[in-house]
Amino acid sequence: LNNIQFQLQLILDQAPRLYSLEFTTWSRSDSESPFEGLRSVSVRRLNLIRFNFNDQDYHFDEKECIELSRSFLGIQCEVLIITVKNQRNILTLLNNLPNLRSLYAHSLDHYWPENGSVSSAMDGLVQWLRQQLPPTCAVTKDENDSFGIHLWIR
Repeated sequence: LNNIQFQLQLILDQAPRLYSLEFTTWSRSDSESPFEGLRSVSVRRLNLIRFNFNDQDYHFDEKECIELSRSFLGIQCEVLIITVKNQRNILTLLNNLPNLRSLYAHSLDHYWPENGSVSSAMDGLVQWLRQQLPPTCAVTKDENDSFGIHLWIR
C-alpha cells in the first residue's frame, strides 16, 4: 500500500461499522487502483459513480471491472453504484461480484445515442439486459436520472 492507501486503510480499521464507501477523487500518482490491498470488515456498499481519476470523470472498462471484482472490497460488495464504459461491463460486474444484490449503473455508451434519444437508448439497454439476465434479476430505468439503470439480484 502507498501512503494514501495506508492512511485510508487506517481509517477503515478505525471504522468497524462503516457500511458505505464513496470514492470521488483519485490520482494516478496515488496508485493504479484505489481498491488494491484495501480491506474492511464492514463495507458492503461502494459508490463509484462520480469517480474522478486524474481530473477526469472515470468510467470502468472490462479489465477494471474484473480487478474491482477481485479486490477485497469488491468481493464483499452487496450494493454497487458505478459508471461503466459499455453495457457489457454491467454483465461482467453481475457475473463476477459474488455478493452483489443491487447495482445502479450508468453506461457511457448510452450517454450520446446515435439517434439522439437517450430515453429510447435506455429502453434498449433495459431490454438487452433483461434478455441477457436470468429471471431472478429485475431491471428498471431510473425515472429521475436519464442515464441510470437499477438491477436487483435475488
